[in-house]
Amino acid sequence: MNKKKIFFIITTFLFLFCFVAYVIYDSFKTTTYGEVMNEILEGEPIKSIKIQSYETPRLANAIINERNKIETITEKPSEMKIKETNNNPSDYLYVLWIEANNNTPVLLYLTENGIRLNGTKGHGNQYIIGVDNSLLKIVNKIFQQEQ
Repeated sequence: MNKKKIFFIITTFLFLFCFVAYVIYDSFKTTTYGEVMNEILEGEPIKSIKIQSYETPRLANAIINERNKIETITEKPSEMKIKETNNNPSDYLYVLWIEANNNTPVLLYLTENGIRLNGTKGHGNQYIIGVDNSLLKIVNKIFQQEQ
């Protein structure tokens, strides 16, 4: 074989190797909202969720204590795909203060296409939401009902 063919084969192999390595690395950064929440809350039941809206002309709050509404916020969007990122989501629409039975508060900052979680194990983790931001739709609906 001549040197050009060998160079082409080696270059192609290196490109494919790098591509596969990137795909594998990238897949480790993708998870679900439910998995992350379960890890942060350490399986503790939630006592209450305070929703603070940044969409209204002035800050508005709603405190959720009803079990079915808490489960709707935490369990319905549990299969929502999220991907860890280094970019801090801005333009928060809502901040959720989630208080578990162990009195450890978790802050969830919610935007159109991302979330930021602050908790004991998830301090400062940012995520991009995949295709459908079902959490935002749910929070929007529950917040409107509480107003």
